[in-house]
Amino acid sequence: MGRVIGMLVAFALANALATPDALNGVTLGEETTAVIQRLGLVPLRAALEPGQFQVRVFPTTKATMSITFDDKIRMITVMSNGSSFVDPYGVKLGDSLDKLLSLRGNPTSKNESTYLYGSSNQVRWEYDIKEGSVAMIIVADCRNPGFCSP
Repeated sequence: MGRVIGMLVAFALANALATPDALNGVTLGEETTAVIQRLGLVPLRAALEPGQFQVRVFPTTKATMSITFDDKIRMITVMSNGSSFVDPYGVKLGDSLDKLLSLRGNPTSKNESTYLYGSSNQVRWEYDIKEGSVAMIIVADCRNPGFCSP
């Protein structure tokens, strides 16, 4: 019984300490130039016009990752079944839909095979389900007008 309580306390603490707007070491709202430099990606060639976004897709040791950005990081995506990547809520790429629901609860909404947590005017987590398993995890800053659809 004591071990179970200890595990529950550890799980609650891990969730409490999780950064709710970060994924794979990148945080929404971070300065793009610093993130690109830290990740060792090719520097930006030109400044983006207001309202324009750029996407970079690259491999990491844990998964394939993409970042969508203007001057700040606006969306982070990880994908690749069988990777060791785990999000701040304990959801792992390749987890079953049942496991996703046990860790995150019922979604705010569902769009075909995508389970959405959060609304179109806040930070939103999206889990894409393929063949009954989590195939992609996205965290997006939907507070940026027009960036996320409802």
